[in-house]
Amino acid sequence: MTGFLKSSPWALPALLIIIAVWACLAWTFPAFPIDETRYLTVAWEMRQSGQWMLPTLNGEPYSHKPPLLFWLINLVWTVTGPSVGAARIVSLAVALSVVFLTFRLAEKLFPQDPSISRLAPLLLIASPPFLVYGNMIMFDFLLYSCVLAGLTGLWQAGQERSRRAWLLFGAAMGIAVLAKGPVILVHLLPPALLAPFLWQTAYKKREWYLRVAASVLMATLIGLCWAIPAALIGGKEFAHMIFWGQSAGRMVNAFDHRRPAWFYLPFIPLFMLPWLFMREFWRGTAKLKYALHESPVRFILSWLVPAFVVFSLISGKQPHYMVPLTSGLALCAAWAIGRQPTTVPKIPATLFLYFAVFGIFAAAPFLRTLLPPVNDHMLKDGLDHFSGPLYLAGGACALGILLATRKSFEGRCMGMIFGTGLLLCLTTFQAYQFVYRYFDLRPMAAVLAPYKSQDMAFAPKYSGELGFTARLDRPLEIIGKGDLNSWFATHPDGVVIVRHEDMEQLPGFETLYTQPYRGDQRMSVLQWGGD
Repeated sequence: MTGFLKSSPWALPALLIIIAVWACLAWTFPAFPIDETRYLTVAWEMRQSGQWMLPTLNGEPYSHKPPLLFWLINLVWTVTGPSVGAARIVSLAVALSVVFLTFRLAEKLFPQDPSISRLAPLLLIASPPFLVYGNMIMFDFLLYSCVLAGLTGLWQAGQERSRRAWLLFGAAMGIAVLAKGPVILVHLLPPALLAPFLWQTAYKKREWYLRVAASVLMATLIGLCWAIPAALIGGKEFAHMIFWGQSAGRMVNAFDHRRPAWFYLPFIPLFMLPWLFMREFWRGTAKLKYALHESPVRFILSWLVPAFVVFSLISGKQPHYMVPLTSGLALCAAWAIGRQPTTVPKIPATLFLYFAVFGIFAAAPFLRTLLPPVNDHMLKDGLDHFSGPLYLAGGACALGILLATRKSFEGRCMGMIFGTGLLLCLTTFQAYQFVYRYFDLRPMAAVLAPYKSQDMAFAPKYSGELGFTARLDRPLEIIGKGDLNSWFATHPDGVVIVRHEDMEQLPGFETLYTQPYRGDQRMSVLQWGGD
């Protein structure tokens, strides 16, 4: 990290903005259902049981994700005690590591052009997906950091014939398997297999592929150090899922997030904002075709293009699966922008982007009146209550910074980072006041606290929403909504948490507490109210 801080006068302010955005989100964000609450519940159950090899959810083996994130969260909790904010420290640390590793990879790829290593991390930080997903309790940034470390090791191995570089490549793959499974091969295997044809000449093909195979074997052994003990503890079905169902199953016929092959195409511009509004970006991009004779550019493309194609063909898709590719896009953009002569525009093109975005948010209450009637109460709250004057003031501040930093490429990147960070903080503050109540389950956890010693059930489908939030110390019984009467007949003093449609009535039961949940749903705590 020291090298990055010394590389540019804008490096430290950029990192401080990352920390400021993280602090804003850590202070206001509840644990978001369903993903964040589920992962925190798995980490909580691991802490409660002391079983560090076998993740569980509601007492059952949890095969969807490997354990590295849960281990890291518990490592922080050992120092701070369990909390959502403490868990987000892991997210901050990993996001900062991604910035450093992007800088380090750029240094290795373009040692003769330090402008690229200075500019690429700044472009990355300015990207909204980086600042948003980098603060979430998810697995993708852990994978992201392993991808960058593995790419750095692979490039060094091909240039220097370094044993240490091969160890870095293999170790990064192995740690990535513990972070998110064999998906790391989608990122690192194509550039390794294409190396003799595109970017490396230090090895003959046979020797190169033997070393690649040895690195994959090393990664496999690292993964098996967890997977074999976990499979022995978790049983046959758990073993099937971690060795087959969660990898091949998702690729061929996803049981979740199944989407068409073109799904990622509309997200490409989003992951390149706000660079798309830099004149230098477009002028430099036109020269990228001349860079195809440069090994570093071919190396980056041998990662980006196959990974994008493979992810598009895989059945299960989510936008954040693309996040690790952002550094590759930033490296290409930095190369393109760095090829342009330094000019000082009177009005930066990005000014129009931020003017439009802040203006749209400021006009949200007015725009709400132009929309057709909707039943989504969360959307109504968000649009009706957002403060126009607050966004106008924030927009004026952002536009002033954009004008003040326009004298260099790096300065303009800093202006974009400030604008994006300020927009996220303002939106988070507004959402904290009016929207997060649709996601915040802490009030329900407080209601459940006196009933923790009694029988509890959840209907109809439980995804770990309350295990950590309510600090439950035993599993919930999962029942269908049609089984409420029969369950209360055998558990008359128990309570049931029911997720149901907003207008759906639940007659015959005493409602201890109810709250809106994720827009058009409600979460209610019921007690027996029959005769």
